Amino acid sequence: MKTNMIRRVLGGLAVAVLGSSLANASSITWYNNIFIPPDSPTSASSSPVGAPNQYSTPYTATVTIPTFDPSTGNPGTTNQLTSVEIVLNWVASGSVNVFNFDQSSGHSFTAAQSSVPLTITGPDGTVVNTTAITGPSGPGFVAAAPNCGFPLCASETTVSGLTGSGTANNNVVGAGLNSYYGNGITTLSFNYTSGNATYGGTETGGSGHLAFGGTGIDGAGIQVTYNYVTVPTPEPGSFLVLGSALLGLGVLIRKRNKA
Repeated sequence: MKTNMIRRVLGGLAVAVLGSSLANASSITWYNNIFIPPDSPTSASSSPVGAPNQYSTPYTATVTIPTFDPSTGNPGTTNQLTSVEIVLNWVASGSVNVFNFDQSSGHSFTAAQSSVPLTITGPDGTVVNTTAITGPSGPGFVAAAPNCGFPLCASETTVSGLTGSGTANNNVVGAGLNSYYGNGITTLSFNYTSGNATYGGTETGGSGHLAFGGTGIDGAGIQVTYNYVTVPTPEPGSFLVLGSALLGLGVLIRKRNKA
């Protein structure tokens, strides 16, 4: 009976001490648009930013976001990252030029579009890939016959005003989280690459007569969310009490077994 009572008391002490490890979940999100020269990069914001400017491709850029500071909690607590979510938001626009190399007749086409590959790389090497696609155009477009009397004399049809937008994301967990910690002053660099645009469409009256070119521009922004838990830091005295209690329990059980 006494042993059971002591065990219950010690169990209560363990819960009281180890209960300090119970955590409160929270998150911090930073926003930043991607800028390239001659625009100057701005500091990250804790509020969503507007639509980014668009630039001719290809280009590269760097975005900076504040590090995660584990000491920003209340006294006696520490913050521990559980995951980092990187979201890439993009907008793009462009036009597609369609060239008809068949001198005898016009050819119809649909789904004219431009595509731009986008990549952002985080400080831990995490890569977020997506493709910015503008369009596709609707049906009813015809590339007229050149009728110029020379081989490969193309008649050009321009499909303008193509737009598109979208998102891509990735979560960082595990060992990669170590790259995101800092003292609250330092920043993290995210490298952004916008590749060469490609252009295409679907020729509905056969194939081999049409070629596609055009122009494509895009802009992007990222949002980085630190998901974390706030853990109360137990005082050294609490561990001393628990250790002493557990030691006492061990001694008691040992004496009882000998008896």
